[in-house]
Amino acid sequence: MTPDSSEALTIIPDHQYLSVPREPDVVLLEATKAAQALKQVLDSKPKKVMFNGEQYLEFEDWQMVGSFYGITAKVVDVQYVEYGAVKGFAARAVVLRPDGAEISAAEADCLSDEPKWSTRPKFEWQDGPKGKEKVKVGDEPVPLFQLKSMAQTRACAKALRNVLARVVVLAGYRPTPSEELDAEAVPQGIKNVTKPKATSIPAQVEAEMAAATPPAPVTVTSVEFDSKGVNAKSGDAWTKYTITFSDGRRGSCFEEEVSDTAERCKVNHQAVIPTFEKKGKYINLVALEIVGGPATLEKEQDRYPPPPPRVTRPPVPTAYTVTRVVELSADGVMPKIWGLETKELGPAEWIRTRDIDLARAGLRAKRDGARLDLVFTVKDGERWLVSLSSIRASDDPPDLLKGTLA
Repeated sequence: MTPDSSEALTIIPDHQYLSVPREPDVVLLEATKAAQALKQVLDSKPKKVMFNGEQYLEFEDWQMVGSFYGITAKVVDVQYVEYGAVKGFAARAVVLRPDGAEISAAEADCLSDEPKWSTRPKFEWQDGPKGKEKVKVGDEPVPLFQLKSMAQTRACAKALRNVLARVVVLAGYRPTPSEELDAEAVPQGIKNVTKPKATSIPAQVEAEMAAATPPAPVTVTSVEFDSKGVNAKSGDAWTKYTITFSDGRRGSCFEEEVSDTAERCKVNHQAVIPTFEKKGKYINLVALEIVGGPATLEKEQDRYPPPPPRVTRPPVPTAYTVTRVVELSADGVMPKIWGLETKELGPAEWIRTRDIDLARAGLRAKRDGARLDLVFTVKDGERWLVSLSSIRASDDPPDLLKGTLA
């Protein structure tokens, strides 16, 4: 470049390549404080994960350390994989800062050849000398949905470990997540197998997962009236309700029995398993299974006895005769409150007001012996006057009384 060139050189200081943005003493002090808080919690755990005399952190513990720094783990991908006869899932998770930036990532597998995730004992209830006994009858494959869940847990724990291991080691614990201890026991033969590319879940495996995955119970969060009408063909009346559940799902319900059951379960926080049916663009709730069976439903019904017979009350009078107008508020208390006592409501059954003009009008009606049409509301057991007007013998419209409070 010639000296007279119009382009200028930008000199980047060396410290921009590798620098310490914060004082090491401050960073170490924060990590020590977090380690002390972590140790206090882990030492008090009733069930610790111990291996060769050392304690390991579970995923929930890593989440707690992450909360110290305002970070959390998020699963971004889960793939079904196969290693010949071995099958399982591979998951990828990232760690997010409060502003959404990714600061760490990790991948983890959970495979059917791991001792803990290959088979599990199968039990049956059989008659024994002391009655029904739970007897092991063999082994069965671990459901694939459990492998899928563990792969995600391992990935999240490993991603958090990449960022927070320094705090865990400072507290005196091993930095390996406890969920990986099972994976480290994989037979040697698997280490030489080349991991294939992730494939879509075969239809047979997907059906197996669906059959093995029990429907998760939920609770009813709302039962709302939607609309009502009449079927144009049959002439039958219908009422539509929208029922929402704790997992975010919702469906329309036209069966009164189902909507009533949903309302009872909502009030009593009873867990249910809903069954939906899709018709075109609509999703209808067609059945509601109460967790615990019909016996639980009978108990819920017992909480709703039939309503007592309706009591016929005498009509509320529309015309009132004022017998007293009294200041109810204590001396010096503002704003002042006046009370109107009427013949129809009885002694000391006050109709209250803070409007002095309404109080004066009531006093004037008492003096003149006039009957009043009083409009009042009831709040917290007290009557509060809204307006009053005189009742005339003629058909002229009533006038709002105004008077002077003597």
